[in-house]
Amino acid sequence: LLAAIMAKLQHEPRRGTFETEPPAPPPPILTSAASMWANHAMRHLIAGSIVAGLVGYGFTQWLPTFFIRTHGLSQSEAGLVIAAVFGIFGMIGTLVAGKVFDHLSSTKGFEQGIKVLAIVPFVTIPFFMMGLLSDDLTSAILLFIIPAFAANYVIGPASAMVQNLAPVQMRAVYAAIKMLCLNLVGMGLGPLLVGVLSDLLTPYYGNDALSVAMSYFALVGFWGSLHFWLCARALARQKKDSMMSRNMPHGQKS
Repeated sequence: LLAAIMAKLQHEPRRGTFETEPPAPPPPILTSAASMWANHAMRHLIAGSIVAGLVGYGFTQWLPTFFIRTHGLSQSEAGLVIAAVFGIFGMIGTLVAGKVFDHLSSTKGFEQGIKVLAIVPFVTIPFFMMGLLSDDLTSAILLFIIPAFAANYVIGPASAMVQNLAPVQMRAVYAAIKMLCLNLVGMGLGPLLVGVLSDLLTPYYGNDALSVAMSYFALVGFWGSLHFWLCARALARQKKDSMMSRNMPHGQKS
C-alpha cells in the first residue's frame, strides 16, 4: 500500500546533472569534515539542527512521564494522547514544513526558507510552556497542538540543505556527520539534561518539578533559532558573493 502511494505521489527527479562528470574517488572523511566546518552556513545549520534535536529528544522521552505524573494518566492513556496529538499533528506539520520550505526556497531563495526555521520556536515555545504548566488536561492537550504541528519542522529542510550545500563527492559524508552529531548530542544529552534539571528542581517544586524543568528546557530552542538565523545570513552572503563573481568581468576575476 505504501509503495503504491509513493509511486503515485513521488516524481522521479530530472537526471543527468552530474552523471556526465568523470568518476572521482571520494575524499577522506577528515577532508569532508574540514569542508563542513569552513562553510559558515553549514556550520550554523548543523548547530541549529543539533539544538532542535536536543530539545526534541528531551521532550519525547519525558512527555509520557509528564502526563502520568502531572495529570494522573495511565501508561496506555498517556500513549494514546501523545499518539493523537504529536503523532497525527506532527506528521501533518512535517509535510507542511517541507512544502513551505520548498516553496520559499524555490521562489525567494534558500535563506528565506531557513529564516522560517528561526521563527518557528518563537511561535511554538510559549504554547508548549503554557501546556506544561496548565493544571487542566484538556487545556494542556489543546495548547500542545501547535508545538506538535511543528515538532519535526527541522528534519526535512535541514536534510535538504545539507545536500544542497555539500559538494557532490561529499554529500553522503556530510549527511552522515550531521546525523552522528544530532544523535550523539540530541539523543544522548537531551533526555539526560531534562532529568537532571527535574531532580535539581524537586526540592523546590515537588511533583511539579518535571513540568517546570521541561518549561525551562524549552527555552533552549531559542538558541537554535539564533543558529538558523545566522545560517540564513551566511546563505545570503554566499548568494551575493556568487552573483558578484558572475557579474565581474572575466579579466578581473582572481
